[in-house]
Amino acid sequence: MSVDTNPPLTDEMVQRLQDLIQANIDSAEGYNDAAAHLGDSELSDHVVQLNRQRLKFASELQTFVQVGGVRPVKDGSWLAKLHGSWLDLKANLIGRDIAEILRDIRHVEKMLENAYDETLALMTPATSTELADRLRQHLDSIRRERERISGQPPHERLDDESS
Repeated sequence: MSVDTNPPLTDEMVQRLQDLIQANIDSAEGYNDAAAHLGDSELSDHVVQLNRQRLKFASELQTFVQVGGVRPVKDGSWLAKLHGSWLDLKANLIGRDIAEILRDIRHVEKMLENAYDETLALMTPATSTELADRLRQHLDSIRRERERISGQPPHERLDDESS
């Protein structure tokens, strides 16, 4: 993928992109774990597709960072890994039902949506149009997934996800 980051990205924008890369990697790992705990094969297949999509998003953002001369992050955050380990332990001890897994997925989708919204809000007219378009495409996909999973329009706040 060839990208244009003319003018160069600011340090703040590079950090935001690095955060989005980590968030996408974290969510991809979470979706992979969720798929392993789902008994419903159709739902599990869909969650695996989400995993692949988030890895693709991370890869695309890594390209923008790399073109800017910065080494992109390649791993998720240690906090997400710790949280994932806790969820695995919990699942092994008491089990997780599909409703709980879907609630977790909606929560992750909302967190990603907020992170993309915040990043887009920082963009100036001088920011790469290609980057802005890519971020909007990612955000649209995230909103569609949250809507599909929750049955709510993407612009509505999910009050049950604040936990």
